[in-house]
Amino acid sequence: MGTFEYVMVLVSIVVGLAITHILATAGETVHRLRGHGARIRLDPVFLLRADWALRPAYIVQQSILVLACLTGPEPTASSS
Repeated sequence: MGTFEYVMVLVSIVVGLAITHILATAGETVHRLRGHGARIRLDPVFLLRADWALRPAYIVQQSILVLACLTGPEPTASSS
């Protein structure tokens, strides 16, 4: 496994954790909007900041994947 694969795994883990956090928060938000728990205020500025923070991470990950597809697999040393 080359350096690129290690970096790609790290980036994927970080983005996966971010997506998991977003989905957990969305679930809690739906729960609170249905009347359970404390009342929630949804601030549009918060939504814009969250989008501003997460979109670059997603774009970087997708760019790395496209680059990996374009370059193809790493050549392996043959033992002949």
